[in-house]
Parts: sequence; C-alpha cells; structure tokens
Amino acid sequence: MPLVRSVLTLGLAVMTSPVLAQMDTATAGSSSKVTVFKPKRLSPAQVTLYAALIPTFGQFYNRSYWKVPVFLGLGGWCVYNYVRQNDLYALYRERYRDDLRRNPVPPNAEFNRRLRDFYRGQRDEFAVYVALVYALSIIDAYIDAHLFDFDTSDSLAIASPEPSGATVSLFKLRVSF
Repeated sequence: MPLVRSVLTLGLAVMTSPVLAQMDTATAGSSSKVTVFKPKRLSPAQVTLYAALIPTFGQFYNRSYWKVPVFLGLGGWCVYNYVRQNDLYALYRERYRDDLRRNPVPPNAEFNRRLRDFYRGQRDEFAVYVALVYALSIIDAYIDAHLFDFDTSDSLAIASPEPSGATVSLFKLRVSF
C-alpha cells in the first residue's frame, strides 16, 4: 500500500506541476499492471506562442524561474522610462505651442522646441527597448524549450541501439594514422 500511495502522490505532483503529464500504462507480465508517469512537454513553437501572449510565460514553463523577475524588471524599467519621457515630451510640446501662439515669440521658444525634440527621441528610444526586451524574452523561451531535455551530465558515452535481428557487413574500412 505505501508503494501505491507514493505513486499516487508522485502522479498528483506531476499533474499539478507546470509540465503537463501523460499517463502511460505498460504491462509487466500478464497479471501486473504498472503505471508510469511521463512528463509531456509543449513543443518549442507552442511555448513561443504562449510566451508572446503572456510575457515571461516561457521562462516560467521552462523552469527558469530566476529569469522571470529579470525580464519583468527590465521590461518594467523600460516602460517606466517610456511613460516618463512621454510625459516630459507632452509638457514641452505644450510649452512650445504656447510660445508660438504668443504674438512676440519669447526667446525661450527655441529652448522648448529642443527639449521637445530631445524627449520625443528619448521616448522613441525606450519604445524600441521595450520591444527588444519583449522579443528577447520570446527568443529565450524558444531556445530554452529546445534545450530543456539537453543532457548536461559529465558522461560523454553514447548509448548505441542494440541491433535487432541478424546484421550483414558489406565492407570494412580501416584507417591508420
């Protein structure tokens, strides 16, 4: 009974994890039935789509939890600066318009125009930064989804498949150095 309980809790843990679970039943012998839980991963294309719809979903799904606050913080900082530069742009745009409406144009009109142009450029630059952080988040999720099952162990051995049935050698090649 403890084995069944541990298998059930393992199954519940896998089912409630961000990784979707797929139950695979295999028969061992004729009388016993063993249930094995295999994690079912989303394809990298699906992870990319979801990461594009929900920011940092790909990092969370790929279990790169430390990247979530990095991308959210960087994106939030860029959005904050975009809004700040846009507010300053609007302020100096209105000041420049007010200066042009006056009959004798004040001497500081050129200064307000320069500041308006400066803050417009800064605002547009931060809009590009927001787009770059968003695109980098999606690209990172795509690459990380591809490399999720990549073996990083110290063992460099390659498991060769066992030949099924009889094999026939057609020729031998020996190279000496």
